[in-house]
Amino acid sequence: MFQWLKRKAETQRIGHDIYERIVAQARNPVFFRDMGVPDTMEGRFEMIVLHLSLVLDRLKTEGPPGQRLGQRLMEHLITDMDDALRQIGIGDMGVPRRVKKTAAAFVERSKDYMDGLSLDAAKAGQSKDKLEAALLRHVYGASDVVPAAIYTPSAVKLAAYTRQAAAHLGKVAPDDLFDGRGLFPAPSVARGVPTNDCTQLEAFDDRDPGQRLERAAVCDA
Repeated sequence: MFQWLKRKAETQRIGHDIYERIVAQARNPVFFRDMGVPDTMEGRFEMIVLHLSLVLDRLKTEGPPGQRLGQRLMEHLITDMDDALRQIGIGDMGVPRRVKKTAAAFVERSKDYMDGLSLDAAKAGQSKDKLEAALLRHVYGASDVVPAAIYTPSAVKLAAYTRQAAAHLGKVAPDDLFDGRGLFPAPSVARGVPTNDCTQLEAFDDRDPGQRLERAAVCDA
């Protein structure tokens, strides 16, 4: 019994450390300054959800230990949202209902992001559109009232980062994953460079704006 309690306590500690690293990555100013994510409580929540979704998807490949750690991360998200709601004045009666809505929102968003990143969608030639559409809807709030075209350039940048982050996580060794080491790449700033028939996006390391990391062409269909 004591060994079980020790393992549970260790999983909770690791879960807390990894969740803190997810939050730190989600709060990187690049997302709000250069990728157009709204710097609001909602916008910051959306970035935590995006990064947590990527980590949970990676943990699924690690069997029961990964699932247990994933559960701890979800518990930290719920606790975090509970605290945030109370800090803005939501009373005890309203918090459980809001937290339940938060959990449902996470499930919806996580599914949309993973569908957008899935290999099946990519083979069908729809991955790019599905991921960017999900980001437009959830992160940027695109709707009939807020036209998607306004935020499409920002969504293109964020989608490129999301694909990069997912690929990076896929290469993280299990030991590093469970220790929370090197989970994410440094967010890069995508800068549009007009060409004759498309826009080329040059990604720069935010720590060294003069260093080009990669170039991707974004052309009208």
